[in-house]
Parts: sequence; structure tokens; C-alpha cells
Amino acid sequence: MKYICLRYIEPGKFEGMTEEERHATLDECFEYNDHLRANGHLVAEAPLQPSETALTLYWKNGKVAMLARSAAPDSIFMLDHVY
Repeated sequence: MKYICLRYIEPGKFEGMTEEERHATLDECFEYNDHLRANGHLVAEAPLQPSETALTLYWKNGKVAMLARSAAPDSIFMLDHVY
């Protein structure tokens, strides 16, 4: 079974951190990615674009439709494909 994992931070929280806190948070994320990758569980990872530039895709009448602005929370910043 495969999963897609979204990692996120509350809007404004990352910006409110000190530089040291931001580095520690990112280091923790990268360390966890390394752990998943070393154990063969991380397939791919990709940072997401800001929600202002994103699109929301959905099914409508059996076809893919899209909205110009994402309905996703502004706080999502990374997409991982894990199993």
C-alpha cells in the first residue's frame, strides 16, 4: 500500500520563528526524510508552490475540472510519496 503525506506548518508560524528555529525545523524534516529513504519507504518528495499559484483539481461530470485558486490550506509546504 502506498500513501501520500502532506507536511504543513500553521500559516505565519514559520515566518514567526527565529532563524535557528527554522533551521532546526527543516533539519528535523530532512532527517525524517533520510530515515524513510534509508528504509525504502520514501518514493519521492517535492515542495509545493504557494497556494496563490496553485490549482485545485476535482471531478465534475466524469471529467477533471479545476479552480483557478487552490482550496488547499496555505500552510502545506511539502508533498511526500511514501509506502
